[in-house]
Amino acid sequence: MLKPWKICMIIDSWDPILGGAQVHTKELVARLINNYGCEVHLITRNIRVDDSKKKYPHIESLMDGKFKIYRLGPKAKFHNLFARIWWCIYAGFYTRKLHIKNGFDLIHAHAFLSAYPARFGRFLCGLPIVYTIHGTSLFYKKGGLQAQIERDLLTKISYDHVITVAENFLQLKGVNKKISVIPNGIDVSAYDKVKSDREPDDVFRVLYVGRFDPIKGLKTLIKGVSLLRNDVGTKQMEVRLVGYGYEIDKLKKLIAKLHLGRVFKFVGRLEGEALIKEYKNADLFVLPSYSEGQSLTLMEACACKLPILATQVGDNAKLVKENINGFLMQPGNADEIKQYLEIFMNNPHLKNMGEQSRAILDGAGMTWDVSAEKTYNVYQRVMIALKGVPVWSKIKDFLREPRLPHMFFSQSWRYFNFSKIYTKKINLSDPVLCSLTVDVERNYGSAADDSDTDHTEETCEKFFTDFNGFCEQQELKSTLFVQGSLVPKFATQLKEYDEKGHEIGVHGMYHELWAKAKWFLQDRPLTKAEKMLFMEQAMANFEKAGLHKPVSFRAPNMVINEKSCDVLAHYGFKYDSSFASFRGRDFGIKFPIPYKVGDVHGVPVSFDPLPHFVRRALIVPISNYWVMNLYYLLSLSDSDLEEAIKRILWSQKKAKVKPHLVFLAHSWEFESCDQYPYCNGENYSKLAKKFYMLRQKFNLKFLTFENLCKEVWEK
Repeated sequence: MLKPWKICMIIDSWDPILGGAQVHTKELVARLINNYGCEVHLITRNIRVDDSKKKYPHIESLMDGKFKIYRLGPKAKFHNLFARIWWCIYAGFYTRKLHIKNGFDLIHAHAFLSAYPARFGRFLCGLPIVYTIHGTSLFYKKGGLQAQIERDLLTKISYDHVITVAENFLQLKGVNKKISVIPNGIDVSAYDKVKSDREPDDVFRVLYVGRFDPIKGLKTLIKGVSLLRNDVGTKQMEVRLVGYGYEIDKLKKLIAKLHLGRVFKFVGRLEGEALIKEYKNADLFVLPSYSEGQSLTLMEACACKLPILATQVGDNAKLVKENINGFLMQPGNADEIKQYLEIFMNNPHLKNMGEQSRAILDGAGMTWDVSAEKTYNVYQRVMIALKGVPVWSKIKDFLREPRLPHMFFSQSWRYFNFSKIYTKKINLSDPVLCSLTVDVERNYGSAADDSDTDHTEETCEKFFTDFNGFCEQQELKSTLFVQGSLVPKFATQLKEYDEKGHEIGVHGMYHELWAKAKWFLQDRPLTKAEKMLFMEQAMANFEKAGLHKPVSFRAPNMVINEKSCDVLAHYGFKYDSSFASFRGRDFGIKFPIPYKVGDVHGVPVSFDPLPHFVRRALIVPISNYWVMNLYYLLSLSDSDLEEAIKRILWSQKKAKVKPHLVFLAHSWEFESCDQYPYCNGENYSKLAKKFYMLRQKFNLKFLTFENLCKEVWEK
């Protein structure tokens, strides 16, 4: 298993601003470093807060240098529009600068605006992105520019994996399918150590903790208290507001207008023991928000055994149980606030509800250690998917792609040369060696959702049963190139195939990329160390399953290079079938003939050497090569297929090699799917008809891929 080590975190605010996202990130960073040996580099803005006297350096090193903070840009207030736009752009370039120096494994961005530099950083560096959402206002704000930007960031931009602290986010429909719910945590032992220092009195003390922002509903709280004063008075009530925010002046004006200055107290920003004492000294915690994710302050109130009055938004209902440890109300309803405050004031015994708050929190199992463990597991899943390629690497491969329009003239010359082949003169009296090979892999290969393992397992289970019957009917022995990670799950079935004389080869470990980046793939190339690690894991799985030691290999996506062949030779592989047949050339060869790289002998999947031009909304056509895979076997007419095979055999005769054909299929092609319409359960019967036709036209001799290679390569 690959272990994430160097993490680049991006968040658009940090000290001196402190909110739920910042607390979450600090706790996560501490555990990633202490528990998992990670190194974290955090990129943020250089924020100015008027009431903060502490100075923060542009680059700060903490935790023995394992946690570094980079505050970018001139010092500006959080809502400064110019500073925000500048940071979103520059932070992407700065990510690349740090990546070149430190070599990050992934980017972990924390909502919202950090999505922009994270995506830009991915574009420049090819790093996968984990995106954490700490809450959303989209259930509250339906329109406006801010809501549109937030909607785009959360639902229309794709990330490698999304983490949400609140389950309610799953109600939003978006492009991201890989979403994990990982709630915030809390260290209750820290709260148990602090005792209340409040002297006995008759004052009913209400507490709010959080930022002063319109979405927090503090104006509704103030209006509710005003209604209460008008009805029963508020002589014995004190509402303490802990926090900070740009709305503080508006709140103070509203309080003064309603003559509630004696009731409301602005405590300021508190942390640590001082904040815990504020909780312990209160009689009731109130959270009147219009929108929440998974509120940290709610968890803190539960840890301090407080009854709770909160709005029914976000995941508040998970910690607030109606009439058990508090009450839930509709957001924006001042009358409800007045009603519930009156109930609590007139019934002092309701403070005992706070004991249930602590019991509910303890039962939820929300700790920072659990949160960090789940997050680290997400990192591992993202890394094992091996996604993310720098754009420059894709551009290089794009320019070398022979099938695209910019190569039209060279392909036209090739077409001119091969179209002169006179296939009628080919002597077909000799037997044609033939091998049916199947890539047993996750559904849809690199186009797959790698988290959808259940569907892949169902598909493979059915394939092993049905394909066995097909091979017996056709009286042939096949070669199954199996993805290494699937071997333990299907050890019994593979053992049966092995014992019946079929060959079991290796098709990578996790459907990874064994050569340089490709313009049409998001997969990142493996390092040599990763290739050797994956190969060791695959070989170990084969050994545990009791299978013969594999000697044949086919790289996922049929992408391989000389260095990868050296790794294959190191692990005892003799034969390879990773030649890029879909490109019509590889290793300097333009024919479907055997190739040798180092100590590895290769035979490619057969392909028609004649390029076929197709226009796809382009003035200049692209060229295709008819690869002898299941798609072309079934879609080509019998006459076209016969002519293509004759051209294949002609090229082999010209190269003085034994005539042979290697067919390719995938395990998922025999089950219906929306992504590829040609895939369905009838493909077995369709393939049988094609084989019948080919046996009539050519003297086919079916062998396993290993035996075919032996005959082709024998001197």
